Amino acid sequence: EMIENDLAFAKALSNTKDFIFSGFFVSYFVYYYLLCSLISFLRRLRKTFGENVFYNYIIGKYSEPKEEDRFFMFIDLNDSTSIAEQLGHTKYSRLLNNCFDDIIRVTKPFKYVIYQFVGDEIVLTWLTKDDSNGRALHIANTVHQHFENSQNIYQEKFNIEPSFKVAVSRGKVNATLVGDTSKTVAYHGDVLNTTARLLGLCKKYKHNTLFTRFYLNKLNKPLSFQTKLVDTIKLKGKSNHTKVYGLSSKLDNVKQPKVITLTNIAL
Repeated sequence: EMIENDLAFAKALSNTKDFIFSGFFVSYFVYYYLLCSLISFLRRLRKTFGENVFYNYIIGKYSEPKEEDRFFMFIDLNDSTSIAEQLGHTKYSRLLNNCFDDIIRVTKPFKYVIYQFVGDEIVLTWLTKDDSNGRALHIANTVHQHFENSQNIYQEKFNIEPSFKVAVSRGKVNATLVGDTSKTVAYHGDVLNTTARLLGLCKKYKHNTLFTRFYLNKLNKPLSFQTKLVDTIKLKGKSNHTKVYGLSSKLDNVKQPKVITLTNIAL
């Protein structure tokens, strides 16, 4: 029985060697290696450029400018200049990274695309047809609540209690891929200027969240938030007046971040 087992093992070993050195195995190995390399390369590209840009580039969606109706949401750190002066650029960068990570984490359940990080600001966007129940207000409320509840953590780590202001609007933009070696989707349209200017009015009207009538006009479901007309204004560079709204919520009162003089803190 032992001899039979040895013969069977020797035969199996011989067959294995023959298979390994056969053309079929070599071809299969090369094919498998190249496939794995391609998948790894594509995953790296997706991580580098972002999922939205990657897939749109692959299918050629924005090879030519394409008109889209979109919501845009700007989330900006309050009193960023004073905070930067107090912390210094290195620790200020750490603060921003922590804040951005927190914002992305707590708003993960909502569907959106991060358009840009601009200094101390995040710009989010999503298609108008994908939202009818006030997603932006839910995102804003989530962000405000998180930083209200995280004051002790940030104060202990940075001696800062950060808060954010939010501006939201809606409009048509032209979307196109730009860049040579580093592709990104760019949106060109007046709605971006409107939203940026609206952000600058948050402090004036003492609201952490402001949005235009263009935003409300596209919502066809009852909001779970109470809104109020803040003012009817003529934004700089605009010919028509625009109705600006805010939230009737205690979270909407602008809270200036508490900046504590830094002493004996390792930067």
